[in-house]
Amino acid sequence: MKNDGKRNDINHIEDYFSLGQSESDKIKRLETLCVFSLQPSYLESFTEAISSELEIIKTFEISVKPSLIKLNSSDTSFNIYKKDLKIFKLSKTSVDVKRVLLYPSNRSLEYEYVLKGKHTEKINNFSFGLDYRTNRNEEGMNIKNPLKQVNKNLKAFINYQQFVKTLAEQSDEANIRIYKAGATSSDINIEDVLEYIDEIKYKEELPFHDFEFTENLNNNIAEEFVKKVRNKINWNLNSSIYQYKEDLKQSQGEILGDFIEKYTLIKSFKLSKKVGTTIKQNTEKQHGN
Repeated sequence: MKNDGKRNDINHIEDYFSLGQSESDKIKRLETLCVFSLQPSYLESFTEAISSELEIIKTFEISVKPSLIKLNSSDTSFNIYKKDLKIFKLSKTSVDVKRVLLYPSNRSLEYEYVLKGKHTEKINNFSFGLDYRTNRNEEGMNIKNPLKQVNKNLKAFINYQQFVKTLAEQSDEANIRIYKAGATSSDINIEDVLEYIDEIKYKEELPFHDFEFTENLNNNIAEEFVKKVRNKINWNLNSSIYQYKEDLKQSQGEILGDFIEKYTLIKSFKLSKKVGTTIKQNTEKQHGN
């Protein structure tokens, strides 16, 4: 744009769909939003809301060095020897998980999936622990029961909108829908989720009347819960679709084989200007990992 930006086409465009793909038309699609504020705090709230929707994504690739297998016999090719390399490997069959039903009272869950028809599987004794301590060497406190009591007895003072939003976003990312089982399926709440958690370690006792802290902790638990459920279902599914008789394959050009050549790690960083109690739980979590 040669540092001209929108200045060459400052007029508002009534019909953006009529524009073509030329450089000039691409510039015409740009609009400048001017935001004015009577108080600095109003503008800070606005920019914080915009920043919370943005993420910085960084991709890391870790190469895998192959292990050497020494043979007593003379040199041989992979194609000849692969018949003697018997190994269990996952089937490449795509499995689509549709719905997850929770049974919090007995810590079980049931999931439906599609694989040559619709199937239902149940997982019993599903539970896990969480640790938000900054220093894992310190004993810390188990704040699960206090958190449970706060959510039960003081729910009128707690905002659960972000908890519900986090559950929905994480479920969309995991491509599952989670409900509480019953005569009719219903949405889950923080009390349902806490039934599956053995303990929640923190560096100190739960600040009983710090409702922002409780809300932030609930949100983190919602995110962790969906990930744990999805990972457990994946493990359960993978355990049932292993193959043994199929030969190992090497990568050929763009066609990937069975050997892991690299790991790709994608890390997302949320933009935020918040300080103090509203993000201290996130800080604990990040430092603890």
